[in-house]
Amino acid sequence: MRRALADGRALHARINVSDDASGATLVRLAATVDTGRPGVEGLFQVANPTLELGRAVSMTLSLPPVVDVVRVPIQAIYGQDRLFVVEDDRLLAIPVERMGELHDADGQYSVLVRADRLQAGGLVMTSQLTNAMTGLKVEVNEPSPELARVD
Repeated sequence: MRRALADGRALHARINVSDDASGATLVRLAATVDTGRPGVEGLFQVANPTLELGRAVSMTLSLPPVVDVVRVPIQAIYGQDRLFVVEDDRLLAIPVERMGELHDADGQYSVLVRADRLQAGGLVMTSQLTNAMTGLKVEVNEPSPELARVD
């Protein structure tokens, strides 16, 4: 976010209040964080002038695009930082770096990950398997091209 602001790129947010939604633009981030208060504070310019000052709202901030990431469903993530790829009909656990989340127009929630071991054309296991482990022999049934295959 800091890099985008420094480059002069606008970061837009959607504020959800009751049944109404309005827009906002991130103007700046706090230079310091108070002791005992986690996170970073942001100052937004709000498009809806009737929003009450001090009111708690739900907000979704759209971040700048990132490169070299793969979109996977949340159920593809094991623990916090690994997923399984299929190589030679066997599972292989690989560590991933979580780069963000994506909520698309259809309401689908996905996680954006990056890993050196993700190769174009490779298959990612996108469902939870309780006994998943490296080396487990698997059979691929109808891979979903938009989520299971790395492009």
